[in-house]
Order: sequence, then C-alpha cells, then structure tokens
Amino acid sequence: MRLISLAWIGLALCACRSERSTAPLGTLTGTYVLRSINGVALPAMGNGASMTDFTMIADTLHLYDSGQGVEVSVTTRAGVAGTRVQSERFRTSSPSAGTLEIAYYCADGDPAPLASCIAAPHHQGAFTATGLTLSASVLYRAPLMYERVGGSAP
Repeated sequence: MRLISLAWIGLALCACRSERSTAPLGTLTGTYVLRSINGVALPAMGNGASMTDFTMIADTLHLYDSGQGVEVSVTTRAGVAGTRVQSERFRTSSPSAGTLEIAYYCADGDPAPLASCIAAPHHQGAFTATGLTLSASVLYRAPLMYERVGGSAP
C-alpha cells in the first residue's frame, strides 16, 4: 500500500513538472492564485446573478508565453456532495500594456458556429505589482483578486 502511495505521488510530481515544459502550451510565465471575489476572501460565492449558485474554494490561473492559459478551479454546490475540480483552457490578449483579457474556448467550436457561447472576453483586468486584478467578468462576481505565486511580473 505504501509503495502504491509513493508511486501516485511520483506520478503527480511528474505531471506537475511536465506542465512547466514547453509543450503543448509553451513556457509557463506566471501562476496566479485567487485570493478574493468581490472583496470576500475564499471560499466565496463565485457566480453572477444569472449563473447557478456555487462556492469557489480555490482557483489558479497558469499563463504561458504562447498566449494560452489554463484555469484550475475547485468548487462546491449546495445540495451536491463533495467538490468539483475543473480544468479549462483559455487564450489571452493584452489590448494595452499591463492589461489582460481572457477568452475561454467554446464547446461548440471556436468561433462558435451557432453563437451559443457567451461572447468573449470572459474576464478583463490588469496586472498589479503583486498579481492580477480581473475587474470585469461575465462568469464570476468581480473584482477577482489573484496573487502571483510563480513566474515573473509582466
């Protein structure tokens, strides 16, 4: 049993290390951990008025030099047992120096052939001295305050 546990830990460490490599998203340039939503420290309600209620337990953004990114979130929902871990790829753009826009890929294709996805950008904000503030979001309450925990300031 102990050997199996050690094998799983080793596999997890290898998987984390491979994410920092140059394939397929590019070189990891920054890792940002969500600290608060709309001024409330996590865990906090993560939705907007028109979305299904959920509580954000944790959220991390990984940004790559290719303009790609990955969000890993951990949420709970009232009446649903356990937590949900979700990984979502996105693309980024910088309309002006120090700013960031995030657009998730649409499940219907990109661009969406039937326009069934919410129009991008999904989040807009700016880099700060210590992280990233997403001041506008069509998916979550805003502002979203992220702390930079890896990589260098843009």
